[in-house]
This record gives sequence, structure tokens and C-alpha cells, in this order.
Amino acid sequence: MQDVAARYGIVERIRFGVEVTDAEFDADRAHWLVRTSDGAELTANVFVPAVGQLSRPTLPNIPGRDRFAGAQFHSARWNHDVDLTGKRVAVVGTGASAIQIVPAIAPQVAHLTVFQRSVPWIMPKFESWYLPAKSGLFRLLPVMQTIERRGWWSYFEFLSKALDGNVPIREALTTIAGRHRRSQVTDPTLRAALKPVDAPGCKRGLMSNDFYPALMRDNTRLETARIAEITSTSVITDDGTDHPVDVIVYCTGFSATD
Repeated sequence: MQDVAARYGIVERIRFGVEVTDAEFDADRAHWLVRTSDGAELTANVFVPAVGQLSRPTLPNIPGRDRFAGAQFHSARWNHDVDLTGKRVAVVGTGASAIQIVPAIAPQVAHLTVFQRSVPWIMPKFESWYLPAKSGLFRLLPVMQTIERRGWWSYFEFLSKALDGNVPIREALTTIAGRHRRSQVTDPTLRAALKPVDAPGCKRGLMSNDFYPALMRDNTRLETARIAEITSTSVITDDGTDHPVDVIVYCTGFSATD
């Protein structure tokens, strides 16, 4: 991404570290007036607010969060100065960010506690290497790239029908997810804790091949009890259990409607 941005002169057109505070359309002069957090005012014929829904991290309102003495940060504001090697780490949440972060950090931490509030539906992730032979095939026969793209489109359209009330497809999705869970989680107690209680589509569906195996590691614990409070050195759940931690990572989503 950096190479492409530099090659095509994109970098010098980006203003880094500046937030757009407001924008209004001047109907008389037919242009936009855009103001930024550093006090600048810009005019533009075209204004494209491509900020996305997932741009403002949400931190949970847990009692004692402000008095935690260790490092703590949201997954979207990762603190790269914090070395997790040999640390006791808590990951709060089991959504799309957590299923990527947990497998990545589990091998390097001393102990990892994953706090699960609600159980996500996790499907197997179909992924493969794009080796030179396949890239060469795409160049030789561009229609093959179109065919593969149409195949993925059809697959996800098929899954989306489960959200539209199609019972057979919903049952098929449930079966696939159940087999995936049973094949990767051999501990019956852990497997029961990872079984969703809501119908598919009640929350964002996820795809992963390494999240369940990461939870099976000896140094990883899945905690389903609600977090009651945070002290300077630990996370306490409402069953009275004290979980000593050095670092807390909040995978708690975004203010998608702000």
C-alpha cells in the first residue's frame, strides 16, 4: 500500500493526523466549506465523507477501568510500544477483532484470558495461497479471475439468504458452523461455552480457522462470567474470581451510529 501510494503521488495529497470537524454546502457559490481540527478551512466542489461506520472506538463503562495500572487500549488504537511477550493479557470481547488478535498474540503471552459476553457464530474460513502459477493463469485466461470472483459472490449471497428467513439455508449454515466447532474444540466444556444461543445473523457472522485452536492452548482461558470491575492489577468477574493481568485489550467495537 505504501509503495502504490508513493508511486502514484497519493502521499503528498494526504493530510495526516487531521480530523474534519464539520462541512457545509454553500448553495450560493455551489461549493463545500470544510473545516479541520487544526483550524484550516478548505473549499471543494466535491465532498466525499468516506469515513466508514467503524471509526470511533467504544470503550466499556466498567467500574475501575480508569484505575488500572497496566497498559490498556482499544484494538483499533493498538499501542505498539507495549511488548506482550511473557505478559498476562486480557482480551475483552469475542467479535471480529478478537478472533484475529487472539490467535496472533496467544503464542507470545504468558497467559491470555478472553472475556466473552455473547457467543458469535464462526464459520470455517476458506483461504488459499495465490501462488505464481495461479497468478499466471489469471493473466493467461482473465475469465478465470471472473469465474472465481463470481464463485465467492455466489457463496456469500447464498449465506445471506439465511438472514432473509430461508430456513433450509439457515439450517445448513448452522450445521456447517457446528461441525467446524466440534472438529476444532475437543474439550466438551469449552465447546459448550462456545455454542451460540441466538439464531445465525443476530450478530455479525465471523470466519476463522485459528480462533478455536487458540482457545484450546494451555495458556489461554475463556471466561464467560460478566466483568464486575477492574482493579489496578486485575479483572474481577461477578462470580468473585480475580483475574490478575498486566495488559487489557478492548475488542469492544465502535460507535457505529455517531
